Amino acid sequence: MHISLLKQSLLICICVVSFSFLSVEKAEAGWFGDHVCCNSGSAIGSGDGRAGANNQVGGSSSGGSTSGIGSYIANVSTSPIPSNAHYTGQQTVNGVTYDVWSYAGSGTNYGPNLVSRPVSNGGNGNGGGGPFTGGGSSPKPATGYFDAVTPSNCSVYGWAYDPDNTAQAISVHIYKDNRAGQGTFVTACTADQARSDVNIKAHVPGNHGFTCVLPDSYRGTGDHALFIHAIDINGTPNALLQTNGKVMGCTPPPVPDVSVQNFVITHACSIDEMTASIVCPKTDLSFTIQNTGNKAISSGISVPYRVEYHLPADAATSPWRLAKTGSYTSGVDINGQSSTITQSVVNLPVGRSAVRVVVNPAPYAVALAETNVSNNISNSVPLTYVPGNTDLSFQSFAVTSACDTGLMAGNTPCPATKVTLALLNKGNKNVLVGMNVPYRVEYKDASGVWKTAVQDVYGGSIPAKSASGAGVSKSIIAVIPNLKMGATELRAIVNPVPRISSLNEVNFTDNVSTVITQTYAYAVGTVELIHKNEVVRYGATTTLDWSIDADYTFMCKLQGTFAPGVGQVLTNTPGIKSVGVVRTAGLTSTQNFSLSCTPKAGPGVPSDVVTRAVTIEVVPSVQEI
Repeated sequence: MHISLLKQSLLICICVVSFSFLSVEKAEAGWFGDHVCCNSGSAIGSGDGRAGANNQVGGSSSGGSTSGIGSYIANVSTSPIPSNAHYTGQQTVNGVTYDVWSYAGSGTNYGPNLVSRPVSNGGNGNGGGGPFTGGGSSPKPATGYFDAVTPSNCSVYGWAYDPDNTAQAISVHIYKDNRAGQGTFVTACTADQARSDVNIKAHVPGNHGFTCVLPDSYRGTGDHALFIHAIDINGTPNALLQTNGKVMGCTPPPVPDVSVQNFVITHACSIDEMTASIVCPKTDLSFTIQNTGNKAISSGISVPYRVEYHLPADAATSPWRLAKTGSYTSGVDINGQSSTITQSVVNLPVGRSAVRVVVNPAPYAVALAETNVSNNISNSVPLTYVPGNTDLSFQSFAVTSACDTGLMAGNTPCPATKVTLALLNKGNKNVLVGMNVPYRVEYKDASGVWKTAVQDVYGGSIPAKSASGAGVSKSIIAVIPNLKMGATELRAIVNPVPRISSLNEVNFTDNVSTVITQTYAYAVGTVELIHKNEVVRYGATTTLDWSIDADYTFMCKLQGTFAPGVGQVLTNTPGIKSVGVVRTAGLTSTQNFSLSCTPKAGPGVPSDVVTRAVTIEVVPSVQEI
């Protein structure tokens, strides 16, 4: 087009009544509803495209600062398209088709300013063709529409495309609280969803709808103004989509809400199950995990838990002690309960412990992302473990069979002395077969030290105390070998090392029996001193018979007038009767003779001194007449 013709065309006023481009209701297609109306005509000028504005009064100028009625379109705009401009469509003036953008006016302008680019020109155009010379199509900025926000899933939707290539899906960038460069970038997504309404109204092919889900961090954070830019393919300024909206109270992200239900003790130790260290080897617990949140816990997601206990000796402010950790991975539906979880806790101490379960103990640091932790701790269950203990003592201790001392001789010990131990279990734990209750029988020697006579174990059972509290006894017969003659003190001790035995006996103050005395004593020996003649003549001699019979040693002494060479001291052989004859000296007067026997001290030996005495009378000689 020649410059002279362009100048002439400035004088031509073309009136277009009610001309509009794509007058589409917003609710129908999310499309802009601008009407480009040239009530008094449109002139092609050579300015920057900011010529005129709707509702301006008087005059016409390509500069757009003076008045006139109508909208003026420059055939070539040399200024950049403002970033806040939106594409309004195409207009044809004098046979030339223009792409037209509208942006807010300023200064003395009262309506939307317009900027244009010719769709096709044959040359530079009048006033300089700007950046597009040589004819052909000029790049057009991307356009689109921000339809609305869906608070329930915190998503925004609308459409966008680039007129330069409608077959290619473009990106949209979302900013919070202001446009790009001033607001905070939120997210990006691609406008590649089907929108038939856009295809029909805009006469463009391709899929240009978008639905962008905002990050969970924007849920429940209040209202924020959102600004969405369509990203242009050719680098043309990224247009801000029309009808920017707000995030209207996006609901918080779905989260699980784990709690503990039905926490109970299903099996506690019986007394007989308690160990020697006074702990319960296994306690069974049962509980369920409930999800009252709005997000299901998928199978494979680990729900950690721990079992804790608190002892009576602990202060109320003391931390709970860890007994067991575990995890549940089978999944929990929303508002559902898991299957019953049964766990065994080992070695809980004896006493009145309080037990509880804590589920998801670190909720802010695990994959569950649980935020409500007020109900993650179960009720506390009191658990009393009474120590299972035996309490052994003696109901009786006695000698039930002793040797016949009449058959014992020569200080011979009794080969087998039987004693009976009646054991009593006053505890609350059974003594089971095979527990092997140790015991020993002791005797006190001459130095006063107790020594072991018998050491053995009782392998039978002894029931715990009855419901009335009475103990139950069992008799044990023990045989003491070689109990010596004399009086011997005896006693018995049951479970002499109770703290380390499997019986788990803790009260052992009465584990020693009473002391009894078993006496093996010899019968007093017999001593005889016999003379054959009670009367002898003057100067005559006679004989005396003696005998000693004792199971112990006698030290005997003869007294009287005996023939020279007769021993004055006699001894016996224990257990064998000793006999002998002694001759007196010539007697000239009546004489007294005695045999005095003193026992040699020893176990069971009597202390009696045995004496036998005789008198022999002497008479004068008988003379014959």
